[in-house]
Amino acid sequence: RAWNPVQRVRVIAGLSATGAPGRAVVAQRVAENLDEYSAGLAAMYGESCRATHVTQTQSPASLDLRTQCLDRRVGDLGALVDVLAATRDPAIVLVAVQASRALGSTAPCADTKALGEVVPLPQDPSVRAELDRLQPRLAQLKARLVAGQFKSSLPDAEALAAAAETVAYPPFAASALYMLAEIQSRLNQPQVADATMERSIDAAARGRDHRQVASGYAWRVTNLGMNLGKHAEALALADVAARANDQAGTDPLIAAKIHSARAIMLTALGRMPEAIAEEAAAFAGREKIGEPLGLARAHLSYATALLGAGDEQAAAPHFAAAKDGLEKALHPDHPELVGLLHNYGSLLLHQGKLAESRAVNERAVAIAKAAYGPASTLLAAPMNNLGELAIVEGRYADAVAIYLQLHEGMTGVLDPTHPFWGIIDTDLGRAYLGQGDVTHARPAFERALAHLEPLLGPTHDSLSEPLLGLAQIHERDGDHDRADTEFARAIAIDGTLYTNASSAYGAALLDRGDVQAARKVLEAAQVVNDQRGKRTAHVARTQLRLARARWATATRDPATVALVEDGLAMVLALTPPDEALVGELRAWLATHRPE
Repeated sequence: RAWNPVQRVRVIAGLSATGAPGRAVVAQRVAENLDEYSAGLAAMYGESCRATHVTQTQSPASLDLRTQCLDRRVGDLGALVDVLAATRDPAIVLVAVQASRALGSTAPCADTKALGEVVPLPQDPSVRAELDRLQPRLAQLKARLVAGQFKSSLPDAEALAAAAETVAYPPFAASALYMLAEIQSRLNQPQVADATMERSIDAAARGRDHRQVASGYAWRVTNLGMNLGKHAEALALADVAARANDQAGTDPLIAAKIHSARAIMLTALGRMPEAIAEEAAAFAGREKIGEPLGLARAHLSYATALLGAGDEQAAAPHFAAAKDGLEKALHPDHPELVGLLHNYGSLLLHQGKLAESRAVNERAVAIAKAAYGPASTLLAAPMNNLGELAIVEGRYADAVAIYLQLHEGMTGVLDPTHPFWGIIDTDLGRAYLGQGDVTHARPAFERALAHLEPLLGPTHDSLSEPLLGLAQIHERDGDHDRADTEFARAIAIDGTLYTNASSAYGAALLDRGDVQAARKVLEAAQVVNDQRGKRTAHVARTQLRLARARWATATRDPATVALVEDGLAMVLALTPPDEALVGELRAWLATHRPE
């Protein structure tokens, strides 16, 4: 009914008529995905019919429940076909492949136990008639949502949710409210969306639709943590979501989503070993499910967690698999690629591949702006990466401009309590400090600490950089006591991961003439750098500082010179190399020979 040769031609013709680049490839992928989905529906209809009428392993009542479930999937399929065939908006080509993969799984339609627990359809003919009238509207909204038509769908979603809540059938109200929350979230209304989802969960609970309850809680975990920055609250809610999913029969897809959401919260809270364990569990679940797009997303989440823990080597193959899977499954300019690109760009930045990182992050910014305009939370991470690149390359004025632009763009879009505001102020402070502008750098670092510490606690790794910035300012002021205190806090937080603070403290101690203390601090930093195996400008600079400390403490041997020679090789291998640092390293080597 919903997918046949005529409908296939309609969809291909509709997408082709948009005139968008890549439309022919997208139309073919969409048609193949809907072929596969339709075949799965047909197979389950047949299997369910045989189970009741041939093998008699299923009751007629279970057949009815499964048929109703499958009929809803057919309605969703038909609605999506209508949207894809009727639109002439070129933007739909960006999301069409994902839309064809986003139709509801048929697996729940095989779970007769869960289907039987849901409150049955009302017997009142007038209520049944009203539900029959509203169901196509819900299917149409789902199709418009997965097709990316968020703004135009909002009034219809609000009207449908209001109508659904007046019908005496809570499971339908739960579905309509879920859809409304999704659309509100996509329109950067996370607070409103969260309240709507709470109403959806309440309706699902009254309707004994345990899977819908679990889905709602899993959705709220992500919304609370990522969109509202309430990481601890979201982490606690993840346990509620997991218990709800267990009650629903432990849907593997919902379980994987909960594991991944929990990992994101643990990462934000600095609990990296736990985060990686959760991502491993999510990845294992996605591998069992086997759906290509979901597996590509799992690769990305796992890679991001590993990168957050500083394990670039383990993260790299997962980024490669995510990139391959997402680019095959989605349009090359699909907004979902922004998450892949900015995280992959971070990996390239950590690896010292600066030109590649800039190109990847600039592509992410271009996709985000094309999809959502200049004021979207999707811009935050890649813009932040571009600012970081400017700092690393010594383009401090560019970095200041990027962070001020980011601050302006996120105002009114990003929740004022979100931790990202502290990250923006931290990096703005670093950019000002690079320019020598202490007047603006100091308050930026102070704002960052005042924002982040109450939210995340005194030992969270995001505090390391603003503490380091303030330590360097105190050092410039000659206030060594205060500088020592801030350096010590920063080193305690990140001294076993990135060594930024310990390397900078070593440099400060060298400048003070306290060469023995400097050598001790820099040797500890070098041990960490060696363990991590990184080959970056930061490592090279740390090795130069250590060589200076060793030389000043009478260790003038080939090993000391080798530190600087190795540092020079590192920097020359970067793309592009830091020419100023190359000059420092060569100047030191020209004037120092082992004794």
